[in-house]
Amino acid sequence: MYIIENLEISEDIIELNWDAAIALIKDPVEKNNPYRLPTKAELTFMYSHKVELDLVSNIYWSSEEFNDECAFALFSSGILNGWFKEFDAMVRLVRII
Repeated sequence: MYIIENLEISEDIIELNWDAAIALIKDPVEKNNPYRLPTKAELTFMYSHKVELDLVSNIYWSSEEFNDECAFALFSSGILNGWFKEFDAMVRLVRII
């Protein structure tokens, strides 16, 4: 687990498509403050700590949809853009502490 400011970031990295990532967080283990997919803003914040969090490669899912076919994802270049939901990307769960 990483803690940066008030954001707790899971060390676990899972590769899933977006629908499977959403299903993963629908039944959180901790009901009061469950882990979830990061928002676009949180992904951008995480990217500013990319070396510490080992975000130097791959694509990471955001919790936010781009359109019906895509959701926002953070690319290794630091750009947030749409990525097809049916494709796999990395899942890094977060929660506010």
